[in-house]
Amino acid sequence: MWTAQALQQVQLGLVTSAITITNVATTNSIAATDTITLTFNQRTNKATSGTAKVCVLTSGKIILGDTTGGGGCATGDAYNIGVITGVTIGTNRVYQSSTFTTTTTAPYTMTITLVGTGTSTYAGTATFAPSASILSNATTHQATMCTAAATTCQPTTTTHF
Repeated sequence: MWTAQALQQVQLGLVTSAITITNVATTNSIAATDTITLTFNQRTNKATSGTAKVCVLTSGKIILGDTTGGGGCATGDAYNIGVITGVTIGTNRVYQSSTFTTTTTAPYTMTITLVGTGTSTYAGTATFAPSASILSNATTHQATMCTAAATTCQPTTTTHF
């Protein structure tokens, strides 16, 4: 009898393991009905559904869950979901009432659907940096979100708008 030990990669803590961008409307442009799906390695404390302000900025940022009041956005705005960087954006857009759904069973995902008007050109490879306010769903000893600038904590996408 021969046995071998299998090596497996283990990720401790809470991480965003993938980001998928799905273009629904105009190729290479961000527009209403496009979706951004975040995959987590475990269930999060985020609500199962709701609305979130999404800001698309010519500074190369897409802010998910912008927490600044009003209808405008700025590069330094705070957020409660995360920020996408590393992209080229043609014009500023605010998707004020975008919707999201979060799964409660594996695979643990949050899908954000853009709601609003206008389109903006988009190019590049997106890198997602999550908000530190996202925690695991555990009621005691919650895992905090890994936000380090490393590929194990900030995934890039192979898909685009």
